[in-house]
Amino acid sequence: MYLLNRNSLHKLLRCSGTSVHVRLQTQNQLWSWYIISARYLPESNDYELYCLIDGDYTELGTVWLGELEEISSSSLGMSIKRDEEWIPKPLDEVMSSLGKRCA
Repeated sequence: MYLLNRNSLHKLLRCSGTSVHVRLQTQNQLWSWYIISARYLPESNDYELYCLIDGDYTELGTVWLGELEEISSSSLGMSIKRDEEWIPKPLDEVMSSLGKRCA
């Protein structure tokens, strides 16, 4: 299962700055990944996503696209979907909507 198609990944590879371009979320909306940028690492044949992660707590960090796809396709019952209606917005606006502040 693909959470991000090739076109989305190519756009993320060119992104820099502090705008959130894509949101991935669990079906129950308890976890969300607000994707800021991506980089391809050939040695792992995977994409490292830099994002704001909102789950048990909120943090800026990285996650591997392959791990999210594996979780979503596993039998854990934790389906992850891309929010197709997401409109890119500044990171500080996203953090504010979550009740967080940018340092």
